[in-house]
Amino acid sequence: MDRLTKDELTVAALATGKSYPAAAAEAGVSPRTVRRRLQEPAFAERVARARTAYVDQTAAQLHAASASAVSVLRELLAAESLPIRMRAAIALLQVAPRWRDEAELERRLQQVEAAAAALAEKDATNP
Repeated sequence: MDRLTKDELTVAALATGKSYPAAAAEAGVSPRTVRRRLQEPAFAERVARARTAYVDQTAAQLHAASASAVSVLRELLAAESLPIRMRAAIALLQVAPRWRDEAELERRLQQVEAAAAALAEKDATNP
């Protein structure tokens, strides 16, 4: 196996949260090699980009599944068992404010980014 392949395997393993020894085993290198490679800025940046992509992909999957999860919890609100109904209600009440806050933060961030872009464009046209 060539170095490029070993690097790709190492990056993929580290991006998914594997330990240095586990990443090393998957790539067929030593844990010391993993630590040494991470000292190289370009390699560390590749790992960081891959980790961000992995987290984004996981978040998208969770977001896609959330509608189904809410449907299940809503169905459980009508269960015969009081403890099940209570747990479903508590789960919904705990999650709802976080989703609302996240949506509000996303909206505000988009407004700030749009304002910053408008200022940058204005500065670029009026030196």
